[in-house]
Amino acid sequence: MSRLSAILAAMIGVGAVVGWLVHVPFLYRPLHSLPAMMPASASSAALLGAALLILARKEDKRRTRCWVAFGACGLVAIIAVAMLVQLAFLLGAPSRTLTGMSGMLRPSPITAGAFVLLASSLLTLDVGLRRGIRPAEILALAGAIPALAAWAGYIYGATVLYGTPAPPPAIGTSPLAALAQLLLALGILCARPESGVVSVLTSELEGGRAARRLLLGALAIPLMGLAILMGQEAGLYPNRYAMALLAIFAFVIALMALVVTARWLNRADAERRAGELERAQLATIVSSSDDTIVATDLDGIVVHWNSAAERQYGWSAKEMIGRHISAIVPLDLRTELGPIFEAIRAGGHIECFETIRKRKDGSLLDISLTLSPIVDPAGRVAGVSGIGRDIRQRKAAEAELRRAHGSELSAMLELERLREEWATVVAHDLRQPLTAISLSLDLLRTLRAREPLSATEAKALARIDSAARGLRRMVDDLSDASRIEAKRLTLEPREVDLARLVVEVCDQSEVRCICRVETDGRTAVADPERITQVLTNLLNNAAKYGAAGEPIAVVVTGNDRETEVSVSNRGPGIPGEELPELFDRFKRARAVRDARKEGLGLGLYICKGLIEAHGGRIWVESTPGATTTFHFTLPFGPAKVEHAEQPAASY
Repeated sequence: MSRLSAILAAMIGVGAVVGWLVHVPFLYRPLHSLPAMMPASASSAALLGAALLILARKEDKRRTRCWVAFGACGLVAIIAVAMLVQLAFLLGAPSRTLTGMSGMLRPSPITAGAFVLLASSLLTLDVGLRRGIRPAEILALAGAIPALAAWAGYIYGATVLYGTPAPPPAIGTSPLAALAQLLLALGILCARPESGVVSVLTSELEGGRAARRLLLGALAIPLMGLAILMGQEAGLYPNRYAMALLAIFAFVIALMALVVTARWLNRADAERRAGELERAQLATIVSSSDDTIVATDLDGIVVHWNSAAERQYGWSAKEMIGRHISAIVPLDLRTELGPIFEAIRAGGHIECFETIRKRKDGSLLDISLTLSPIVDPAGRVAGVSGIGRDIRQRKAAEAELRRAHGSELSAMLELERLREEWATVVAHDLRQPLTAISLSLDLLRTLRAREPLSATEAKALARIDSAARGLRRMVDDLSDASRIEAKRLTLEPREVDLARLVVEVCDQSEVRCICRVETDGRTAVADPERITQVLTNLLNNAAKYGAAGEPIAVVVTGNDRETEVSVSNRGPGIPGEELPELFDRFKRARAVRDARKEGLGLGLYICKGLIEAHGGRIWVESTPGATTTFHFTLPFGPAKVEHAEQPAASY
């Protein structure tokens, strides 16, 4: 667009100069009643068109051509200033002197001033100020205003807009000069489309689209004014009605443009909010994942590092973001990065790639990687996403099986694979859909926040919420049971005042209970989150299977070696023959099964695994028809924590 405008402006100028030389008036004055394009104006248009044609190509760095363009602009500025000086001199001379001058020598102040502005705009084409302000655009728009005013004068018959009020009336802006100036201004604005006015109008963001809609409405107003003027000249209505009609139609057009733009902005804002919510949901899922999720650009620079990666490698997100991914790759394996990135650049995927990675402390990890390309909105590959899983336990199990069973290795490996697949289903195929259900439920409530829910809708949402929480508890129990069985239970032990912890859990519990402490404040080394999980499970079981309305008694006692916590409830009790199997996986009391109460039979199995991992004991005493009491103990001082290791996740 910029080069085309430059060529057209130069052609207008050259044509007018040729018209003066060969005496063809049509080339410099298409209509005899309107001012002619003076030789000075024609030369200025030709020179500025050539200069714009040179400067529009930003990639052209040849100094000679640039200096030629700047010289042409400077020459135009000199010509225009000389025209203004000549006009000032002539206006001070007797009118007969001015009237007797040749038309070729009569300058137009409007035309001369516009050419000065356009020449200055080209000289400052690549000058930028703060906040994106470009002087070239300001000067180009200022130079276009006289040309627009002149064309408005031609269209609406307003002589004062293109001629001087002082005699003679022949001193005015030629329509050819005004057209050349508009083309030059447009070319200057389009010469650097990546910034300024053109970048705003062509942007695909909300501002650009809104600007284009409002621009259409703005262009409709002068066209409506012309139609009203033609109706007035045809005698359809008097002059006083014309202004009223113009005001009414201008208001209607502006109102329509505002309404259309506002509706589009509202729709765009709703889409933006939905996108932000979707991104927030994805961010929640990524941050809560048990697997490491790491993203890099195509040069290997880390741009995302989730919390599982922090736990796995020992590097925080702050330390790794902006660093090369080779920091976690052993030196002898860094050659594998090149082929990996080449495959991803080609749009390929790498699944279940087993390799070794390095932690911050220098220890090595066996991991399985799944790598995928990150694609931008334009469909180009912009980075690499990696999901990693720690396979040390699997590797160790395979080695143990090979040593222990020899010929039965294949069958045992298959069983191990099936167990791992089952754990994967629990940890991912169930947990992630549950997260999506919970987030969607929150979104549904947010969207309906402005409208009151009916009783049926509220009941349905509450039922969904309750079912999701119940299913999440089952998934958590299955996941914990799998970790206990695989000796991969995660503990974070520290010194804990057990008596105080029990009191806090009882105070925060929704179960009605009475807590009594009968020991001093000695501390134990334990994971408070896991002990809270055990105590909460026992309280919920007591409330679920005990007599309704009866309070639950929680007692904390101790001796020289350990602290004991007991949870008692009144109710039907448990038959003696069922007590030995009560802490087994998927075992439930017969009365509970007959009553068809919900549950998987994993709660007590998990409690037993957690307490024994802390070096403690857990057991139950029950008198049918009277009371049932669950006891667990934790030793004082440093505890022997079993099966505790870092979570399984890696890049």
